[in-house]
Amino acid sequence: MTETTITAVAPPHGLSEDEAGRRLAARGPVESPATSRSYSSIVRGQRLHDLQPVQPPLLRPVAAPTPGMMLISAAGAALALTALWLTDERFVPGRGS
Repeated sequence: MTETTITAVAPPHGLSEDEAGRRLAARGPVESPATSRSYSSIVRGQRLHDLQPVQPPLLRPVAAPTPGMMLISAAGAALALTALWLTDERFVPGRGS
């Protein structure tokens, strides 16, 4: 029996240096993209930002709880109390010491 070995040759990837040079020369000079803000507008924005008063966390407005939040809180409390009642004898009426 004879063994046959097949060797695959990978094709070259990308452009050759000659082709890349030709394409760059044909494209010509490229303008850099325009930015959306000037240096002066960025500096002005930073200066105005620094002048805003800093509110301590306790003085920030707090959102009122929604009914869904209240329901989730009540369900969590009920689950915790049930787990304590099932696992700790001190929470079972008549069995605690």
